[in-house]
Amino acid sequence: MDCTGFKIYTEPTVEPVTVSEMKSYLGLDVSSSDDDDKLGGMISSARVHLERVTGRIFCTSIYDVQFKSFSETELKLPFTPVQSVSSITYKLSGVSVTLDTDQYQLADYKLFPHIEPAYGVSWPSCDENSVIARITAGKTSAYDKIGVALIKAVAADLFEHRESQNEISLTENKAINRLYNSFITR
Repeated sequence: MDCTGFKIYTEPTVEPVTVSEMKSYLGLDVSSSDDDDKLGGMISSARVHLERVTGRIFCTSIYDVQFKSFSETELKLPFTPVQSVSSITYKLSGVSVTLDTDQYQLADYKLFPHIEPAYGVSWPSCDENSVIARITAGKTSAYDKIGVALIKAVAADLFEHRESQNEISLTENKAINRLYNSFITR
């Protein structure tokens, strides 16, 4: 069963690109702190945008992912990589139940990981739209070079057009398009 939605439970504590790295990339004075807050926000915005577009999570974060039910054999997760599943909760006749961790397993051998019942276990019955999996997703180290390049390119585009009053689409940038196309997973 594909997810019906997800929300972030715990935001990442570090970005894959530092403000200093971004300043260096843009050719700005690294010793000046004039644009630090703007650049930090642009880096975060670029990362979030790319996570949504590509389905790849760059920084360790915790998400609650909702599913309609346990009707399928697997719960397909909407992004990659997934580090772990810390809990699965559901409601049965309006009562909240937490599934024991020995009742399911993370299968992360596909492009998009999924959760499946443990060997010899069947999913329980549940109320509709009540299944919530709390997962830890994202890279733990060694950020993907293409992903970092994309974050820098998108943040640079935001920085260069920060005062612009007209809409300038990132899709007009052929370099960004090429990187998107090689990195997208959806």
